[in-house]
Amino acid sequence: MIWKVSKERQQKRISLCSSCVHFRDKTRTCGKPVVGEWVVHEGEKKRLCGCFMDYKTKLKFGSCPLDIWGSSKQEMEELMDNKEFLKNILSLERVSAKDLQKAYFLYSDILGTRKTPTSCPPCIINDLKKVIKKIEATINEN
Repeated sequence: MIWKVSKERQQKRISLCSSCVHFRDKTRTCGKPVVGEWVVHEGEKKRLCGCFMDYKTKLKFGSCPLDIWGSSKQEMEELMDNKEFLKNILSLERVSAKDLQKAYFLYSDILGTRKTPTSCPPCIINDLKKVIKKIEATINEN
């Protein structure tokens, strides 16, 4: 799984952001950089994210705080499948080399940090729990 969307999808997202009244051209952020701010959008009070949109729009599981664009159902299902795969590994007594390799590929892809598989069971458990936590945070954001 790759955590980036296609160039075309990223360009469509950034185009939507650029046309938004809350987009700041100078910093290329959604509202005030880093902290965002509260706004009223379609009668609801919402918080802008303050993200640097040239980067956020590339992320497969990124979404607009105003719900102008977001992750697809298929991408969320893929995320849930990966979470179940990792939880399953945590429940096993022995893990195949192939599954361990896949788990560490997900670790590197999801956390953005390259990490090679280890043979230390407590380390593996800790690493996989980090990935699951990141997946859960991403699901909750969407």
